[in-house]
Amino acid sequence: MAAEARCRYGAPARFGDLLHICTSLKQARRNLIAFAYQVANAETGQLLATGETVHLVTAPDLQPRPLPQKYRALFGM
Repeated sequence: MAAEARCRYGAPARFGDLLHICTSLKQARRNLIAFAYQVANAETGQLLATGETVHLVTAPDLQPRPLPQKYRALFGM
């Protein structure tokens, strides 16, 4: 479940621009994962936006639960 999202715009992208989007793991805990993002113009390298999202791991009833082991291994937990 997405709990938080932030974006800081630095410059506009134009229709037809090729974009380079970089996503990185910022934090991984028992039932929380945070990602950081950078969006740049692929041709000029100009940074267009940065942001982050925070996700809570929940069961279908939205109660917190631990991140499944198969994902914990991927995140080096």
